[in-house]
Amino acid sequence: MKRYFAILMAAALLSPAFAAAGDLAPYSSLIVRGFSADKAQIANVTPDVEQTFFRIRREMVEALADGLVTQLKGSFPAVSRTGKKGENAGRIAVIEGNFTAIDAGRRGLRMWIGFSGTASATLQARIMDERSGKLLAVFEQERSAPLGWAGSEQVLLQITGRLAQDLAEFVKKLR
Repeated sequence: MKRYFAILMAAALLSPAFAAAGDLAPYSSLIVRGFSADKAQIANVTPDVEQTFFRIRREMVEALADGLVTQLKGSFPAVSRTGKKGENAGRIAVIEGNFTAIDAGRRGLRMWIGFSGTASATLQARIMDERSGKLLAVFEQERSAPLGWAGSEQVLLQITGRLAQDLAEFVKKLR
């Protein structure tokens, strides 16, 4: 019974939660746009690093969008960040979303104790039809880094890279 529970918990933690899923097969183009971290709940950021953390949030958004474009090239005939409404021919899907929570963690605790200093980020994304705005799929995933010697910036960018991989895999499964 304990083993079954452990497997069930691992599956729940490793697989993304999503509320809806559609079919992306009819779409010829994918545009990655509109990601933000502006409204994310922020934790474990001391006042002396607030300005630096503002820059880190921007870097996370850019890394997420760039990572998605890189990982989804080849899955669609056209994948870009710059597509504007009506610019591409055929059916176009748009991915946008928000970081809803970012926890910078505590480096000292992460280095010596582990799970006490966990850094994490939660991403919510929507995939929509560009013309109609119809919601095709919803993705939500949290990633964390419980151990490590790196500072918050590197850890959060690593987490962002993993979130980009998770979202790209989710989109590929819908294709």
